[in-house]
Amino acid sequence: MRLRRANTSLLLGALVASLAEATPSTTLALGPTEAAAWYRAHDIFNAVHNAMRQWGSSLHHNGMSFFLARIPENVLLHHGNDSPDTPLGRPDWVAFEIEHAEQFARPRRRRPAADPAAGGYLHTYRTTKPMTFLYVDGMGAGKTAMGTLDLQDYVLRALENQSEHLHAEVHDHAPQHGHNGDDGLSELRRRGQVPARDGEEEPPRPSGPFDEVGRAADICSLCKEWGLQGAIRMEAGFEVIKCDFSDGFEQVQALQRPARSFPTPGQQPPGQDHPHAPFGSFGSLEYLRGISERYHGIGGGRVSIDYSSMVSAFFFPVDLSNPDPTRPDLPRLLNVTAPERKAIKTYLLDTIAKRHRKDSLLMPPSIDWQSISDMIVGRYGDRIRFMAEEIDDLELMREEIVFLMTLFIDYSSSQPTQQEPDMDAAIKRCTHFYIPDLAAISRSMHATEADRLIHVAFTRVTGDICKTLIHMHTVITAADSSIAADASFSQDDDVGQATTTAAATRQSRARKDALARTKSLARELVSTLNWAHFKQCRPGCGLSEVCIVPMWPMGTVDEYESPRCANQSDPGWAGGKRYWADPRPGPPTGTPVPDRQHGAERGGSHDDEGDIDGAHDQWSRELR
Repeated sequence: MRLRRANTSLLLGALVASLAEATPSTTLALGPTEAAAWYRAHDIFNAVHNAMRQWGSSLHHNGMSFFLARIPENVLLHHGNDSPDTPLGRPDWVAFEIEHAEQFARPRRRRPAADPAAGGYLHTYRTTKPMTFLYVDGMGAGKTAMGTLDLQDYVLRALENQSEHLHAEVHDHAPQHGHNGDDGLSELRRRGQVPARDGEEEPPRPSGPFDEVGRAADICSLCKEWGLQGAIRMEAGFEVIKCDFSDGFEQVQALQRPARSFPTPGQQPPGQDHPHAPFGSFGSLEYLRGISERYHGIGGGRVSIDYSSMVSAFFFPVDLSNPDPTRPDLPRLLNVTAPERKAIKTYLLDTIAKRHRKDSLLMPPSIDWQSISDMIVGRYGDRIRFMAEEIDDLELMREEIVFLMTLFIDYSSSQPTQQEPDMDAAIKRCTHFYIPDLAAISRSMHATEADRLIHVAFTRVTGDICKTLIHMHTVITAADSSIAADASFSQDDDVGQATTTAAATRQSRARKDALARTKSLARELVSTLNWAHFKQCRPGCGLSEVCIVPMWPMGTVDEYESPRCANQSDPGWAGGKRYWADPRPGPPTGTPVPDRQHGAERGGSHDDEGDIDGAHDQWSRELR
């Protein structure tokens, strides 16, 4: 049954209130619920499927989930700055891709004595031991006012007003990592994490663009308490906030780069590039080519995610609606109360304490939910899109549906009283086909609460797929019956030509109606699933092209709506309305799209209506 839509805040408020009434204590201990996981099943599925993948995390950029992630020994990571020295005594950033770190290998722009002809330094480090990090999903390193930083600022940092920090003026015009201009130490000194210089005044406001240095300091303060090495996030490329470069890193090399021209404030045009300057600035084809290699995974076994450690706002019965009416598809934490945010953080701390073994080089056993999601998307993704967009023949539609569903239909004649196969049983078989049996798994490893909640979410997702396919099958079967009856009647010798013609017209209309209805159901399913897979460039791009999608700080609205292939002469970033909402002065809302409401065809809203508990209970009865 399709749920109606209404205001989530009222709906979830009623749910929380009902839980409070059932709790003897006057203080409600808010925690994850199966009802919330079922209600936000598609968001949870997409979060798991997109984890550490540039493509899906760019499209579902407002991350609402944490995972523990392990970087093994002997992984190469890269860092760009203005010095050959390793940054010590403070948090700093490293990138997984060379092209990403290259952007920050530049001299400080505002240092008066800086040699304008000198280039910065590109460092390469090798990990010397396995290290555990907190992975923040989505576009967690995107400095936007659209919600990309909500999880860090409202849950980890417990800020009351994110916009005051995002809109603060900055001390320099350096890249967002604070590698240049202000070295980031002033903010750490202000916080007491690094001793102040003699005679140095405390800065009046956070340093570093978009409060990134302050954000890194706060996150590392928590990571130190939790026994973690830092955080993994994503912008146009994956990065690590490494809290201490002296722990687990060895420098492989630090080489000065050729001079590159970077415009200084008030000084245009920029100077001339060195003839050997790297061909890979933000937005260039070579930069995008390097980042696009990570569209579907970080690669090389460089990161292992503990999916059984997942902590998600989607697990909690809280209001994740977006106050920006043009982007109901993007979840936000703006309407989540301070006690609710604290409950999520407390649950995260508890999960880390249970899953992270500081004295162990190995991660605890974990269910690889992402591989399970890959099996589901691989089985159904292209076929559902094919049915929704390209099939224009009822017989071909029938063949596609039968191909997907015949495995689950019992055509046995052992029950002579049964006229048709049991489709309810087929739906159950189909729904549970790829979903692991937690009871069986628990005999060899401990299934966590996250596993149980992900299990609920995945079961609803496959259930929605299977129910829709059976519904489409039923539509075609009903049309077949109608057509067969008309055909039988029109072949009667007593029927005249006019009646025969009318019957043929009805048969043709029945075929067209059945095709239109099944295509409509397939399109609704595409919208409900909201898989990033559906937006991949088709057909694939040529060797001189890259499929582009907005990745902070680059991208346009058009690229988000319809990712496309672009080459070096047309990277796609220059023209069109900028996608990312600037977090500096201005209202902290998303970028509206003229004459169009986001979410209508992208999985809808976080404002869905319906009785969460009641709908979940009904679903449980159907599938268990």
